[in-house]
Amino acid sequence: MVFFANLSVNLQVCLCGDHQVASAQTLDFFNIDKSGPAAKRWCRAPEGCKEKILISGLETGLYREIISGWKPDSRKTITTPATAGQGLKWMVGRGLRKAGKTETEAGIAAHGSMRLPGHQTGGRVQPMGSDAGYSTMKNSERTIREGLVLCGMSAVIVACFVWAQDDLFFNLLDEGSLWYGVWRTAAGEVPIRDFLSYDPGRYYFCAAFTRLFGSGPVGLHWAAGFFQWMGLSCGMLAVKRVLSSRLAQTGVACLIMIWMIPWYKSFEQGILLMAVYGACLLWERPSRARFFFGGCFVGMAAFFGQNHGAYIGVSYLAVMFLAGSTENFRLGLQRLGPFAVGVIIGLLPLAGMILGVEGFLAGCLRRFEFIASGVANLYLDVPWPWRAGGPGMNAVRFLEQFSTGLLFVLLPLSYVAVLACAAVRAIRRRSRPPLDFAFVCALVGLPYLHHVFGRADLSHLAQGIPAFLLLAAAVARRLAHRGEWRHRAAACMVCLVLVSASCFSAGVANPVYKRLSTPPGALAKTEIGGDVLVVYGTEAALIEGVQDAVARHLGREDRILVAPHWPGFYPILEKTSPLWELYFLFRDSEERQREKIAALEEKKVGWVLLGDEVVMRADGLSFRETHPLLMEYIENHFITVSQGKGGSFGWTLMKRAPLPFAGGS
Repeated sequence: MVFFANLSVNLQVCLCGDHQVASAQTLDFFNIDKSGPAAKRWCRAPEGCKEKILISGLETGLYREIISGWKPDSRKTITTPATAGQGLKWMVGRGLRKAGKTETEAGIAAHGSMRLPGHQTGGRVQPMGSDAGYSTMKNSERTIREGLVLCGMSAVIVACFVWAQDDLFFNLLDEGSLWYGVWRTAAGEVPIRDFLSYDPGRYYFCAAFTRLFGSGPVGLHWAAGFFQWMGLSCGMLAVKRVLSSRLAQTGVACLIMIWMIPWYKSFEQGILLMAVYGACLLWERPSRARFFFGGCFVGMAAFFGQNHGAYIGVSYLAVMFLAGSTENFRLGLQRLGPFAVGVIIGLLPLAGMILGVEGFLAGCLRRFEFIASGVANLYLDVPWPWRAGGPGMNAVRFLEQFSTGLLFVLLPLSYVAVLACAAVRAIRRRSRPPLDFAFVCALVGLPYLHHVFGRADLSHLAQGIPAFLLLAAAVARRLAHRGEWRHRAAACMVCLVLVSASCFSAGVANPVYKRLSTPPGALAKTEIGGDVLVVYGTEAALIEGVQDAVARHLGREDRILVAPHWPGFYPILEKTSPLWELYFLFRDSEERQREKIAALEEKKVGWVLLGDEVVMRADGLSFRETHPLLMEYIENHFITVSQGKGGSFGWTLMKRAPLPFAGGS
């Protein structure tokens, strides 16, 4: 008799030959049925195995144990403890010892269906890594109901977060760039072709939803919030595999939302959460149909960001072959075809724009040249935790730097540790890695380290951290269910470190915290794009001063160049950019600078708004140093008509000088 201490486990037992093989994982349901297509497909035992056994369930890898010394010879009955349900028995066939020399998957030999206490997933009960399986109507209904509940929870949480900060602050560079792109896309312009931008997907998505929520910054925030809801819903559908408690699921959802910073770049977090959920589905049932849809998702992700397509494609290819390592390697190759077809179909929107939109291909090549030149990113040193601190730094600032640096250490270490442990276990047991939820998160999150460390700041850390947050939740849950006090203490420590580090890094950068921590009188309200926003008083003075000067001097048809990095003024002033670039942060070649000067002459640009703000970067270069020819042209052909100051930086409004007073270029 074999006694199983854990009552909510999934057992996959090889009883053919003298092998000592058995694995146990937590599950929701035991479905034991001697009929059906799954039984026929899973039955691969040799002829000597006349009666087979399979106990199926959702494999999560949370518990995996070796049961040694099990060599059934004659007909025996294996009974679970009374608390697991009296009368549940597995009948082991008479000739199992004589059968086969290799591990054999078994069929189904008992009757009925029995639900045991344990982790509830509401999902299809089947061994992960198999193309076979079916679910009852009851389980399907439960799955749909559970999914709707989690999506509803996500909607409420996202709505609360967006409502709390939709009118707080305004970023003239990154938020302004997104706002301009969405505004011009809604007006019929094409991203990349008509202005420098990310890949087109996010602009078309926001342009569609700003028609519902409004075209100003607040409406744009809610449009991005809808995408956040999609990503968070996928994250919750994934994490329910390890967390059944509604309170725990809500806590993880809130933690993810804290890291949705800055909100105008939360497309990255949303796509990453969708990728984790997709990887879970592929591993649980790596059928060719699922890999086809996985390929479609990879292609669509590339429409929102080509780097996402590359990162997710690599991780899904790893899932494709790891999920089939116990079977014939050809099966992995068979999945490659449907996956490739899916990628092609997912890329159809992007391919359609390249083939059908005149000038879009040229814009893509121009952007690729710009990125390949190596100046499209402002690299920063990694803020390691031992570098935190400095003279006169307060405690909150120190904790912010230390927490951010700590997370830069934990991300790669956790991914490498989980994958290394899985590899060791797979080598020892000569089987595919026993996929638990942390393994999926590590597979998907590892390629995103390229993005996180590409510019090592809090913003890029936030864009690649969702997979780590889900992995940490899985590790904490596993430790908490070990039963011993030291494991539970370790789980509490994991949660404490994760929450504390998140609050002192992403939490401090949250607009709500900034508003609460700002001294009285330092904030002011100003109207931007028809919405009333709360911003710093210096920013309000800057925006209102520029608006007043432009209203006094410029006509409706006058064109203006905003430099070097305030693209948000274009939609504020309802002016379009005369150049392809919306900002000037990177060093430009003389040839490209002369092209910009020729474009300004051709379009008869008569005004320039020049800002004095300095962007914090490693090289500290100013607009005069990155674009010396363009700056010289502006100084020789434009004269100052108005000046102002907003906080520590000022602005200058310049008008094209009459020809007799213009100098050479």
